[in-house]
Amino acid sequence: MEMSFLQKIRLQYKPLLPPILYTLSAVSLKPISQSKHLDPRIRSLFPHTQAQTAFEIVRSPSSKTAPLRIGVVF
Repeated sequence: MEMSFLQKIRLQYKPLLPPILYTLSAVSLKPISQSKHLDPRIRSLFPHTQAQTAFEIVRSPSSKTAPLRIGVVF
């Protein structure tokens, strides 16, 4: 089956990483306070994760650490 034009374009897409993520060994995750209450509609969409701690990505001195796995929800 031949790919459509849109499928070919999607295969060429390379998502851009923020510069802070170029060197994961120099990244730390800092917990941030959940001062804002989530909208109930959002809570219902993410029932298993909405109560988990949120983190901010910050630069830290390079150190030997275990590899980080990163998942992002926009």
